[in-house]
Amino acid sequence: MSTYNPCLVIIFNHKYDKNISRLEELYSPRFKNIYFLVPFYTGDNPRVIPVYESSYYFQGYLAQGYTTFYRPEFTHYFFIGDDLIINPALNEANYAELLGLEEGAAYLSEILTLHGPGDELDPTSPTQRFWSHTIEGINFYGNRLGSETKHEIPSYEEAIQRFAAHGIEIKPLSYGNIFGPLTVPRSVDQTIKTVRNLWTYYRSWRHRKVRGNKHQLQLQYPLVFGYSDVIIIPSQIVQNFCHLCGVFAAMGLFVEMAIPTALLLSTTTILTDKNSKLKGKPLWGNDITKLEEEYNLDMEAMLADFPKTQLFCHPVKLSRWK
Repeated sequence: MSTYNPCLVIIFNHKYDKNISRLEELYSPRFKNIYFLVPFYTGDNPRVIPVYESSYYFQGYLAQGYTTFYRPEFTHYFFIGDDLIINPALNEANYAELLGLEEGAAYLSEILTLHGPGDELDPTSPTQRFWSHTIEGINFYGNRLGSETKHEIPSYEEAIQRFAAHGIEIKPLSYGNIFGPLTVPRSVDQTIKTVRNLWTYYRSWRHRKVRGNKHQLQLQYPLVFGYSDVIIIPSQIVQNFCHLCGVFAAMGLFVEMAIPTALLLSTTTILTDKNSKLKGKPLWGNDITKLEEEYNLDMEAMLADFPKTQLFCHPVKLSRWK
């Protein structure tokens, strides 16, 4: 039996006040310490912490809420999205055992590099990793201006060392990593977009091209990305982690880069789904509709049939479910 004392912090991307009571009903039997981070909240629920930031940078909610949800007696901070359902068998007494979470370890379902597989191949290769938010990583110091942030994060060299301690190497990016495969345009609009992308890649960032290889671009700062709707942070690092999250929000770094990067910079031990006993279940496209149809939007039926080896299901829009 775990002696851990976690705090569950539920993050709202948007101001859906009516879901607060539903989430309290769902999680209060399993977690006695619960807070809600809700944008622009004006109500009087003492468990709700008002936050002020774009949902694209919801890592800033964690920094703004830290002084309210922090308690020295909490051993972990369990951050989850408001449209995410955790395995109903998991509670504050058994979560570490069910996950295989060692003392002092953090949890994030995945940590991926921006260069990804196939980076040594031709820049037009479809096997290269492409993610639409990589462009924000390229513009790391230029996404948002007006804040003094360079001295609030580890230096480039120190960050590289911390990444290496996790076995993560940061490599240069190709055109394909940033804009996707370079294909023959099939319309005027596609032609204009391709020309604009090529100009940006070869002219705007020419000073960051890798010496000896004009087809590759060096990141201004080491970054990774990954699914970030469930995070478990041990108390030993929560202050530094939340601080970095706030800095990255001020810099306009997209949340799914900011949280994994802040985590790598904050701790030496991270459990991911590769080694976790429970695995996450993100839903994409038609998978969401299939789930709703399978259980006829009946939450009790879905929870009763929840797979034993699955940590979470996301997204599940509570406003649609009975």
